[in-house]
Amino acid sequence: MQSASPSPVSDTIGREQIEGLRGEVHRLQAASHEALAAAMAIGVAEATLADARMALATAEQQLHEGEVAYTAQRYQRGWERLVSARGGLSRAEEAAVRAGLAHIERALTEEYGLRPARNLRPERSTGVTGQVTQGVVNLREGAGTSFQVVGKARVGEVLDILHETSEWYQVRTSDGRQGWVFKGLITRLPVREAR
Repeated sequence: MQSASPSPVSDTIGREQIEGLRGEVHRLQAASHEALAAAMAIGVAEATLADARMALATAEQQLHEGEVAYTAQRYQRGWERLVSARGGLSRAEEAAVRAGLAHIERALTEEYGLRPARNLRPERSTGVTGQVTQGVVNLREGAGTSFQVVGKARVGEVLDILHETSEWYQVRTSDGRQGWVFKGLITRLPVREAR
């Protein structure tokens, strides 16, 4: 004689429903681990990832409890624990992604003088100028020698200074070309000498 499987505690939660939720939670678990690994790979400090790690650990405990309840065919309890795990895993993934994006934004701003897209506006003259002091200098796409050369400026040429980082100026030539120049190649002019 075939034994009947125990029915779920609640009439509203069945095996098919909980299996769908289990699949969703396992995908979120993988995504959370990937987000943490990616954040660590780009150099996010361990302390910055503490919230993401805490949310992940709590969610994985809830996932384990949900799986135990599912195996014991206590579907209502399994459902409740898996729903909690889903929320925790979503929070863990979001915290890791936010930490990674904040790290990238800081690095770009500090190293290259770039601003996040939401702050970009058409460049206007600041009234500050600089004069090229050596031969022919390269205008680059970004603040660093690894960026592509987009133009040249010659000794004596006066450039509008649009932005600056610790080592680079973003400049515009008299014919409207924009690029980044190493500060050591330009002398900043007093405002009264501006053209």
